[in-house]
Amino acid sequence: MDYMREMNAFYDWLETNTLSANAVLTWCALMHTNNKCFWKPEFQVSLSVLSHKTGGVSRRSIERARNELDTKGLIHWREQPGKQCALYRMISLVRRTDAQPDVQPVAQPDVQPVAITSYPSDTQKTKTKTNTRCAPPASPPVLTVGELGNVRLTQEELDRLRADYPDADEAIDWFSLYVADRGYKSKGKTHNLAIRRWVVTAYRENKDRSDKVRPPPREESDLYGGLQEYL
Repeated sequence: MDYMREMNAFYDWLETNTLSANAVLTWCALMHTNNKCFWKPEFQVSLSVLSHKTGGVSRRSIERARNELDTKGLIHWREQPGKQCALYRMISLVRRTDAQPDVQPVAQPDVQPVAITSYPSDTQKTKTKTNTRCAPPASPPVLTVGELGNVRLTQEELDRLRADYPDADEAIDWFSLYVADRGYKSKGKTHNLAIRRWVVTAYRENKDRSDKVRPPPREESDLYGGLQEYL
């Protein structure tokens, strides 16, 4: 699977289909986990890990969400004996879209065209040259990345971040949760400057604190550490 193509296909699918908010978060968490597992056909993940990845959604809500995703044909899952974690299999939306048959055009009766020779006037030539010179360059497409697909970056910006920061993907995933939890809004078209100015540093400091001190339960802890000093 292609992680970015699957994320884009999922949000395209949401434009014409309904899905609960918990089901959207659960699908994103499962897709990210499958990516970390190098796209195994079936993979295991516990409800506690999914709860953490979805920002604290309860175990019972995740159980309802995964049943909803299974009913919609977005995933397949099955229980395992004993206390083993459930097995999940992601259904590719990209392959489903590519497999749709092309619509055959309706045959039209042949019509013999009449040859008409026309020559552009001087005014038309001038307009054509002016439009060609003034056409603005096309902007690069903006991708939606991160664990919840809410971090905006162009492909060039993403590649440069990965080249400059070895932990860029982890910092982007962390920032994605922060955006969803705090409602952070960027003034620019993408989050590139914010990630370079403070997100990577804040993520590393928060990770260092988490490694040194065992954090309290989620409902009593601040997921984003000492981030306020950067805002």
